[in-house]
Amino acid sequence: MNQSPVRALENEGYVIFKNYFHADVVARLRNAAARTKRKVLAQPGNFMTRYTHRTEGMVDTWGVHDLFAPPLYEPEYGQLLSQSGLLQIIQELLNTKELRFWAGSLLWSPQFFNYELYWHRDGYDMDVFEPSGKPNHVQFNVPLYEDRSFILIPGSHKRPLTPEEANAVQRKDNASTLTGQIEVACEPGDVLFTNAWVLHRGTCSTRTPRMTLHINLQPANEPFGGHASRPWMSDPAHLDRMPVPTRDLFLKLIQWDEAHPLSPQEQYEAEQAFQEILSHQAGVRLARAVHNSDEGRSQQ
Repeated sequence: MNQSPVRALENEGYVIFKNYFHADVVARLRNAAARTKRKVLAQPGNFMTRYTHRTEGMVDTWGVHDLFAPPLYEPEYGQLLSQSGLLQIIQELLNTKELRFWAGSLLWSPQFFNYELYWHRDGYDMDVFEPSGKPNHVQFNVPLYEDRSFILIPGSHKRPLTPEEANAVQRKDNASTLTGQIEVACEPGDVLFTNAWVLHRGTCSTRTPRMTLHINLQPANEPFGGHASRPWMSDPAHLDRMPVPTRDLFLKLIQWDEAHPLSPQEQYEAEQAFQEILSHQAGVRLARAVHNSDEGRSQQ
């Protein structure tokens, strides 16, 4: 028997809404994402860039964080988050009418090096889980091309890691096959909703065109999480560029953060953990890596 989307997210840790966005919306988002990617590739050090490889004279990237910040923001991103049907789905998944922003990224295929991310749960605590499966957040991917990069273990968000899984996480094993894993296949315009605590990893080849929006939202008054506001979110001129529903997501995050301030030590620990994530270079499949710049460029 097919599960409702709410039950699927609770029980499996993910649910896909197939063909949610029309082709014209996908095309506009592709153009916006391409502009963002060009900005990042031109000056990767100026942004919260994710790297497959970073040494002097050789840089390869697979995405960027802080997608709604002024230098990267595109009107299409704000329109996406103001889409009433999408917000209604998220409200139903989280059983709330009031939402706040948590994070936003753009993920793309690397240019020179294939990569494998290691097994992990998103966040800083690999031991976090919720036995009921009820989410206190939702993250969603909007693939703009066919996307088979996401590998997960259904139901793993509801339980402790098995010894096999914990071993892979501790060793930061970026290529092991774990019991029960599945590859999640998405088409352009699908929306993949996931629980961040589901055990998963990512993989992508230089030969696979990828461009995927990755966004996280929470209930506005959820005690867990938050503390993700940034100075630009308080800039009225920038927020005024956004549709009202999108702007409200950021304002609610600011309100929650201001009402629940972190101690200096907590701020330091959170920043250190976040910087560690940003500094991580994706595991490279050296045997298949593309080292020729012309070949690498031809795959974009």
